Amino acid sequence: MVVVVNFDVVFLHPPVWVARQRLSKLVNILTGKKRFNKYPIMPMGVFSLASCLDAEGFQTKIINLGLEHCLNPSFNLEEKVRSIKATVYAIDLQWSIHSSGAIEVANLCKRHHPDSLVVLGGFTATWFDQEIIQNHTSVDVVVRGEAEESMTRLVKNYVSGEDFSNVEGITYRQTSSLKRNPIGKPPSNLDRFDFIRPDLIDRWDQYLKVNAIGYNEQAPPTFWLPIARGCPYNCIHCGGSRESYYLATGRDKPILRSPGKIVGEIEKLVEKGVKAVNFSHDLQIDGKSYYSKLLREIRERRLDISAYTEIFQLPSQDFIEEYAKTFTYPCVAISPESASEEVRNFAGKLFSDAQLFKALDVLERSEIDTLLYFCVGLPGESHESFEVFKRLVRKILYNTKRVLVIPPFPYTIDPNCLMAIHPEKFDVKLIFKTFEDYKMMSKTSGSWEKSIGHETSKLSRRDIHKLTVRSNQHVTRIARLRRKESDMKLL
Repeated sequence: MVVVVNFDVVFLHPPVWVARQRLSKLVNILTGKKRFNKYPIMPMGVFSLASCLDAEGFQTKIINLGLEHCLNPSFNLEEKVRSIKATVYAIDLQWSIHSSGAIEVANLCKRHHPDSLVVLGGFTATWFDQEIIQNHTSVDVVVRGEAEESMTRLVKNYVSGEDFSNVEGITYRQTSSLKRNPIGKPPSNLDRFDFIRPDLIDRWDQYLKVNAIGYNEQAPPTFWLPIARGCPYNCIHCGGSRESYYLATGRDKPILRSPGKIVGEIEKLVEKGVKAVNFSHDLQIDGKSYYSKLLREIRERRLDISAYTEIFQLPSQDFIEEYAKTFTYPCVAISPESASEEVRNFAGKLFSDAQLFKALDVLERSEIDTLLYFCVGLPGESHESFEVFKRLVRKILYNTKRVLVIPPFPYTIDPNCLMAIHPEKFDVKLIFKTFEDYKMMSKTSGSWEKSIGHETSKLSRRDIHKLTVRSNQHVTRIARLRRKESDMKLL
């Protein structure tokens, strides 16, 4: 029996949409279980969007269809969508891996609820807004950029029967023509938004235990917490870089939430049983005075919480020391991206090997676990780069104890990164150019080679794939040898 649930607005996080047979095969290979799904993590903005609409009196809910699929191997997507009755369906399309899934969910919404409004939003939807509206009639509106104000206005206009001419930052179909309203000025104050509304999401407790590849019921309850929007750096491979973010949202420099607001939310999360927070930005983004105030207030409130922070360049010694004494279990991630200093600097990571090892040494002495990420296929890399990578990984792993080099996985070029916007400038040949290219890629997400959407003058798609596999295998092998040698010393 299908239970019909009524909402004004329901936010749907799509699953990664691959053929059922392919998914089952992939599950068996990677996990041996049937609870596998990529990216059930939702964009942090979904919570603020939902809370804004809730504050306006609209009955609002967030349903994570990717999580539902993780929890139930026999989950029926169509039956679930049919069971949800809403006036507006808002589907996030932030990451390109969800391209096919978002369109499939939109098709189901329009098939079973033809009189409702179907809306897409997020980075990928923003970048391909016109193509999506032109080619996918199940999508009525694409909301572009930072959408709290435009989404609220859109819903108000729709339920009151008004047209959308005064709604900023939307692309929509009007009779047989496409309309693209200019994007408005991004919000100047993020503190007025609420990013932690457990009451608005189905399966809050389970959502706290998801990661990039699925659901882990043994994981400590963890929540992604935004501290800012925008970025001061212009890394060429990142769709969130300064120029890329400006083109997508109109925001030309980062804006931060106040330390007091963030700490207040962390305190609420601790009360809700959350054991760890993942910060959206490098806490150093606005300098020492900002992170010192934030970390000091966490300590003063004696909050028992662990933390994960992605460092955009390198952590300073002062930051490391403060960070270490603030959190129960502190962890950071650093992305050198390339083992070649020349390629690394060209990509936007402005530090040398010597500076990296100095930072790793301070992190080791401060007992902070560190994850290192590398990317294969950046402009300037060649087959010879693999030998440089092998030497650097070996040096890192045999000179540290708390550093984990993450085995490289395929880099799918962000459609709005500088490499994609200016391919000729960076000597890149694009394989993925259109939304349909990314939609097809997302259907074949089990294939590493088909996930790679560019080539360089030195490396073909096949070359990048082979080097990614070899790099992954090398890191895994060296890490295994290090563990064995450590075990031998304990005997």
